[in-house]
Amino acid sequence: MSVALTPAGLSRSLLALSIAALVPLPALASAAGGTTVDLSGIASTVVTVIGAAALWLGRAVISVLVSHIQQRTRLDLDEHVRDYLDRALLQAVAYAETRIDEAADASLSAVDLHNRTLALAVNYALDRVPDALAHFGITAAALTTMVEARMARTFGSVILQNDDGHTVFQDGSAGAPAVG
Repeated sequence: MSVALTPAGLSRSLLALSIAALVPLPALASAAGGTTVDLSGIASTVVTVIGAAALWLGRAVISVLVSHIQQRTRLDLDEHVRDYLDRALLQAVAYAETRIDEAADASLSAVDLHNRTLALAVNYALDRVPDALAHFGITAAALTTMVEARMARTFGSVILQNDDGHTVFQDGSAGAPAVG
């Protein structure tokens, strides 16, 4: 049989224990031949039980508070790292755009420019924020997608080349179909 360790269940258990401790008192009084009963033994037991219950309750409250503070701190840290990573990715795109403008050649196609810009931005992010990427478990493939999304905001549209060598044009809007 298990007893619920809720505050209401605990108070009911203490009341039942107190009543059970007081039941034999009339028999003790008549056996002693007097009308007085020494309650010091029972009182010390009751105080010990109440003290133990108060300590258990205090420990439970402190445990809940510590858990809440740890979770809150972890969430604040995640939010801070997420903001830091987002700013770093935008900086990576800006860096790549600057570098690609310097190396731009009239013979490069739009796809080549896009792929080179993407590579520069991804490599920049991998070099500058490896701890933030590791914190969220972001792989190089996921990072490439994240950088591409930020490039779409900057360029207004995305021009991609897939692994098969086929050129894929994808509009900057989310619902546009890809042509391949």
